[in-house]
Amino acid sequence: MIKKIIYPIILLIICSIIINHSLAIRKKKSYPKKSLRKKISLKSIRNKVFKIIEEGDINKLAKILQCCKKKINSITGPDGCTALHKAASLGKKKMVELLVFHKASILIEDKNGFTPIQSAEDAGNLEIANFLKKEAKEQKIEFIKKLKEVKKLEKKKKRQKKIQDFFYRISSFIDNICATKENFSY
Repeated sequence: MIKKIIYPIILLIICSIIINHSLAIRKKKSYPKKSLRKKISLKSIRNKVFKIIEEGDINKLAKILQCCKKKINSITGPDGCTALHKAASLGKKKMVELLVFHKASILIEDKNGFTPIQSAEDAGNLEIANFLKKEAKEQKIEFIKKLKEVKKLEKKKKRQKKIQDFFYRISSFIDNICATKENFSY
């Protein structure tokens, strides 16, 4: 009789230990190795990028973009325009394509509230404006997909937390049962 009660309880305890252990392993963060690239400040890059765009040297721009992929939207001029604003207004289509490839935001506004699309249109570069409009739609779609993925991960974490809480309650319930049995000796 006691074996029929104790074995399932032990099985539940073992399952809760396994699940808690697997959740703890997933929580560990792995840190990437430090990059060997030089750390370049935004101030030193800003002047170089705008000068390179004015000169039209796409190779130099590509080298800089490889070093600072995540910072491309942070590089702004005094009027708040980004490298994409500058390239679009000057009609440098290849540079615009390169900047968009490196995830330069098409929807970002300068201090006057203009997007790169509007900068291209104002400068009369309709081909670039049309290209940017097409890419803006794709960026919005990518953003929506990423947002949905984040929501799915949040739901998954909530489910895992509920399961973890459930097993914690079961293990504490079992502990209480074992404690009460020890207090009652026959």
